Amino acid sequence: MPIKSHNFLILILLFLTLLLRLPLLNGSFWLDEAAQILESSRPWQQQLQIQGDFQPPLLHLTTFLVHQFSVAEWWLRLWGAVIPSLITSWAVFQLMGLWWPTTKAGGIKKITWIGLLLASNSLWVFYSQELRPYSLAVMWSCLSWWLVVKLIRNHQNSSKKIWLTWIATVLGGLYSTYLFPFVLISQGLFLVWQTKYQPRLWRGLIIASLGIVLGFFPWVPAFMEQLQTGQQLRLDLPGWDQVVSTTQLKTLPLAAGKFVFGVVDLELTPQYLILAAILSIMMSCLLWHTWRTRHQLTLEMRQAILVLSWWIIVPVVLAWLVSFKIPIIQPKRVLFVLPAFYSLITILALELKSSDWFNKFKFGQLILISFLIINLWGLTQYWLQPNYQREDWRGLRTQLLAQYPLELTAAVFSFPEPFAGWRWYDKGQTKSYNLGFLSSPNSSIDVTNELKTAHEKFDYLLVFEYLEPITDPRREVKASLQSLGWKEIGAVSRPGVGFVRVYAKSQNLLGLSSL
Repeated sequence: MPIKSHNFLILILLFLTLLLRLPLLNGSFWLDEAAQILESSRPWQQQLQIQGDFQPPLLHLTTFLVHQFSVAEWWLRLWGAVIPSLITSWAVFQLMGLWWPTTKAGGIKKITWIGLLLASNSLWVFYSQELRPYSLAVMWSCLSWWLVVKLIRNHQNSSKKIWLTWIATVLGGLYSTYLFPFVLISQGLFLVWQTKYQPRLWRGLIIASLGIVLGFFPWVPAFMEQLQTGQQLRLDLPGWDQVVSTTQLKTLPLAAGKFVFGVVDLELTPQYLILAAILSIMMSCLLWHTWRTRHQLTLEMRQAILVLSWWIIVPVVLAWLVSFKIPIIQPKRVLFVLPAFYSLITILALELKSSDWFNKFKFGQLILISFLIINLWGLTQYWLQPNYQREDWRGLRTQLLAQYPLELTAAVFSFPEPFAGWRWYDKGQTKSYNLGFLSSPNSSIDVTNELKTAHEKFDYLLVFEYLEPITDPRREVKASLQSLGWKEIGAVSRPGVGFVRVYAKSQNLLGLSSL
């Protein structure tokens, strides 16, 4: 295939990647996204004051710059998530080109399948649309691994430019997510292993490591403040650990399941179990075939399997081990290995050659087609099923204030402030009663006393059940409202947000039959 045609194919794959990320791109911000834009909307001098968000500042600064032009959901997500996902695919294509020239049929076939799988995976589409740093982390991971492979393949001619670019990509990752050190450690160990007998690379690695340490050191004090704030949150909110992570026994199977099935719920139904069993058997056959024909592997194939396996296994295992102490591992937080996951499956399925049944029945292509069908099914579910989409705070606010007059209505939160999604879309128009963490051992709030004035000023109270099992497990808010004479007259629910209970004064009940 001519070089121009090869470049045109890459453009088509990138365009497809963009196209599949357009549906729902302008949907409502969910809690964390709303908190992100609220923080990034502050003055420039406050942009590094992010103790309450356990993330480095790169996305905050990026969002601050682009929000000067527009605060539309699609615009902010475009720069914070969609464009990084496009760069991710491009970087994977470049990486594959180091092993198999993408101007030849073999390379073209590989990048086509990898491009299709990355473009259509619903989990990756979901987080490629989210104004959080997950997409950035995947991008920096792919770029830095591409440069690592360039270094070890051209160690005799490894230029300062490649080393400096690798330092920049690693620092980009470190300033995007606190899980990126697991990527850095895996790359560092891999380079140490590969540079054992290459003094030129060894010296470069030492100098580059020093540059990375110096580059991230200025942020260390802020990281320590964030760590203390996070520890205090865990004390104030018993049970918060269960929200941000899953049990250790479930984390690795859950991550693998989400990588394959995407955003859909992984329920232990017969259909899922049968499909998972079939895929497991197919993948086991593929791995067995790889082992059996290992003597036929080319140098490029051996290196590709080694790099991609290392990329997947080492950072995930490290994150899993750390989670015994600090609950950090979730599928979205280890998405930086997803491109390696699909790349490894693709090259195993397409590159291995044999005259037996493996090729006779086109077993490798059957595996790839199966993954693509699952991806398209998961993507369709994401587009059509609201329960797989983000929390609809925008729709909730519109619905509530269309039913209950703004001047007669107040919102009640068992939280120190209104939830970020409500704050962003309400813009402070609705009076709120913020009661703090009622589950905290240090809480001394008299809920009944705090709500006494509401009876004099408002006719309706909107009580948010969002996070209630954690912030108000004893249901003190509802008990206090009942003791003050308020009556529940209905509830409003939106996807992801759950129920908002509506309370009214007793004398208003007869006039609400039409609502």
